[in-house]
Amino acid sequence: MLDQFVRAGGAAIVVSSEAPELLRLSDRIAVFKGGKLVTISSDADLSQEVLLSLAS
Repeated sequence: MLDQFVRAGGAAIVVSSEAPELLRLSDRIAVFKGGKLVTISSDADLSQEVLLSLAS
């Protein structure tokens, strides 16, 4: 359902601790740690390992 919405031109903010889900759904990912922004990146620039290391 979310995929259809985005393909139709919609935008969504997804909050999740599941890296595979974020990488599947996102064009851009903002990583926060301790309430502070660590990075904003294109999903093409992030692997699951890099995403998890930035968040921990």
